[in-house]
Formats: sequence, C-alpha cells, structure tokens
Amino acid sequence: MTLEPYTTAITRLPVSRLLGSTLSTQFLVAGGLFMLLAMGIVGWLFGDIVSRDVIRTRAVSSALFMQSLTAPLVLDLKTSPALSNDAIRQLDGMLSDEASSQRFPHLEIWAPDGTIVYSRSKALIGKRFKPPEGLSRALNGEIAAQFADLSAGEHVTRHFDTPYLEVYSPLRAPSSGKIIAVVEIHEQTAPLQEEVDGAWLRSWALVALATCIVMGGLFGIVHRGSRLIARQSAIMKSRAEEAELVSREVLGLKDRAQRASARIAELNEQFIRNIGADLHDGPSQHLSFIALQIEKLRRADSASSRERVIRTIAQAVDDALRELRAIAKQLLLPEIENLELEGIVERVTKLHRARTGKPTVVEVDGDVPPLTNAVKICVFRFLQECLNNAQRYAESQGLTIRCGYNGKMLEVAVSNAGPPSTFTPPLRETGDTLGLIGLRERIESLGGFLQISPLHDGGRRIEMQLDLTGGLNFEHENISYRR
Repeated sequence: MTLEPYTTAITRLPVSRLLGSTLSTQFLVAGGLFMLLAMGIVGWLFGDIVSRDVIRTRAVSSALFMQSLTAPLVLDLKTSPALSNDAIRQLDGMLSDEASSQRFPHLEIWAPDGTIVYSRSKALIGKRFKPPEGLSRALNGEIAAQFADLSAGEHVTRHFDTPYLEVYSPLRAPSSGKIIAVVEIHEQTAPLQEEVDGAWLRSWALVALATCIVMGGLFGIVHRGSRLIARQSAIMKSRAEEAELVSREVLGLKDRAQRASARIAELNEQFIRNIGADLHDGPSQHLSFIALQIEKLRRADSASSRERVIRTIAQAVDDALRELRAIAKQLLLPEIENLELEGIVERVTKLHRARTGKPTVVEVDGDVPPLTNAVKICVFRFLQECLNNAQRYAESQGLTIRCGYNGKMLEVAVSNAGPPSTFTPPLRETGDTLGLIGLRERIESLGGFLQISPLHDGGRRIEMQLDLTGGLNFEHENISYRR
C-alpha cells in the first residue's frame, strides 16, 4: 500500500497551498481573516455605542422640549395630588396639533407615587401602576430612555402593540428644585430608526476604512519584507548550491591530490629502483670487471702482459665514468630558478636541438607572470618528456610549442606532425608510458590537468594547464615582474 495518493490529496488542500505560498500571501489571508473578525467586533461595539448615543441625544432633546412645555402646567402638583382641569385642557390643546401628534402620539405625566395624573388616554388618569424602570431613574434626576415594555400594565390596558421609544424626564418645582412629577413621552421609532441606521452605517464605514488603511499599511510592510526575505532566500539558496558545488569540487581535488601524491611516491620508488638497476647493471659491472683485471695485473709476468691489462682497465674505467655521467645527467635539473617561461622553453629546445638536430617552433601569447619554482620544474619536465617522446616516436617532425596565459590559466602545449613514412617507431613496452604517467601525476598534484589529443595529420598534441591564481601564487608576494 502506498501513501502517494493521500500525499497528493493533502497537497491539493487550500491550507497546504497557503503554507507553500509567500509570506505576504499568508499574511493577507490569515491577517485578513483576523482583521475582518476584529472589524466585526469593533464595528458592532462602535455602532452600538453610536446608536445608544443617538438614542440618548434624541431622548435628551425631546425631554428638554417637553420640560419646557409641561413644567409650568404641573405646578399644582406641589400642593395637590392631581392636576386642575385648566392644566389638563392646556395640555390637550398643546398636543392637539398634527405635528405634535405625529411625533408624540402618547404622553403621560406621573406622580412620584406611580399615579398617572395626565394622559392622552383619559382612562388612565388617576390610576396607579407599577413604576417602570424609566420612572424610577427619572425620579432620581436622570433623563431615561427605553423601548416600551408591551407587558407593562399601562400598556396592556391600552392594548399597545407598537414598541414606542419611551423618554422619562423629571419635572421640578422652580423655587426648590424638588421633583414633583415625571413626564413620559412616547416617540415614533421610524424616524429614530433611520437616524440609528445612518449612524450604524457611518460607524461601520469608518471602521471599515480604518481597517483597510491599517491592513493596507501592514500588508505593504509585510510584502516588502516578504520580497526581501524571498530575495535573501534565493541568494542563500544559490550560495548554498555554490558552496555544495565547491565542496564537491574540493573533495574531488582532494581525492585527485591524494591519488597523485600516492602515485608520485610510487613513481619515485620505482625511479629509485630503476637507478639502482642502472648502477648495478652498468658502472657496477665495469667496476667488478676492473677488480678482476687488477688481479690479472698482479699475476702478469711480463711488461707486455701488464700493458695489455692496463689498457683493458683504462677502457673499463672510461666506460664506467661515461655511464655514471649519463645517469647523473638524467638526475640533474639545469639551473632554471632565475629563468622566466620564455627562458625555460628556450633552454629545453636548445638541449633538444643539440641532441637531435631538429628545430622547434615556439609561440608565447599573453603576459605570463613570474612562476614559482614548482611550476617551473613542472613546465621543464613536461617539455622535456614531450620532446623526448616526439623524437622517439615521430623523429621530432613539425614540433611546435605554444604557451599562453589568460589571466588565470597557464597553458603549455607540444604538438608534432607525425612520423615520416619511412620511419619505423620502436615497439612500445610495458613501461614506455611511465614518463607520461608520472608527468600527469606531477601536474595534477599542482591542481592542473594533462590532455593528450590526436591530430588529423597523424600527429599528437599534449597540453598541460595550471591555475596560477590559487595556491600556486603563494610565492609571488616578493617577486617583481621583469619584462
């Protein structure tokens, strides 16, 4: 059973897509939801406060208006529990016009003990009811506003089915300031509802605008940060990839260097064994032969015999010295420490021309900087080995040496035009490639590489490249250019 179908289904979920999106997108979605929730809560609270304030403002306005109209007409209540007929007629006349009837369809005046002393519904005058909450607050000196409780006794009596806005306003005696009555105003809710709805709409619009401004500002900041993080992440990812690539290259170079070092040690050991074999098979044999001839010299019984042995010994000594010089010449490196690249190439070509009589074409491109001793020795041995191979297998036909430097890589190449048709090359033996193998290992130990390519005319091109900008430049600090 595989989990791939479930994994694919999970990755298609909106949450998974959101988690894989940019930081600004995540903030826009998540922050937008939180801001909408916060906007709803703040908008509701703000709208409720504004609507309450609108209702209170309307109630205070209506209460002050009715206080100014009714307060002079209820002064009888200071000494009497009921209003006079004249006061009632004046109140009826005041409320009989159409504008007052539409705005205030009902009006009651309450005595402090809960008795209604005036009402537009005459059946309520003189009756006592349970004091409503607004009445109690008004008797304490407040202006109270509330929607009508249709279950209250005074409303049940009149069969009220409309929740008017009830405004309770205290009426005071002018001289003492004592509350002598409370006027209850029933106000139509339709105009008030329009005003409340307008206040709600304005408050919600204000909250929405503020939320959009805050959300836009925060989103701009987060989006800018998200783009910066994305750029930095891309740069870090690129650098991490580069570091990983460089790390792999370093490990590869380390392996090559270790293999080259091991191979050089092996080649040095083999080279020492070859030198030992050359000394054993050459000068050592001559010296052994000389020792035998010295014994013959002791036993010689005539001058002619001694002279003959002496000539034999002298010839053997000459042969031994000649072979020793040949071996020493192979081991010694000419003085190249103070030579530049052109001088090294000239030294090698002169030695090759003196030995073979074959000319060599030399081309040097670029301003080659001073070379370290390690590079000089490597270049000398490379040219020496390539020219020796060209002589052995192609009779040094069409030899060309090209050297170049491009500001970083030193390139040295040797090419030949192939052997003449009458030339019979020697048979290659197992150890014939020892020189090239050792040369490759020497070059790779310095961080370079060797490349051998066949040419279309039957010849061969051998090229070495070394990077002079890295560790091979460590000796250049105190070296000045000499041109």
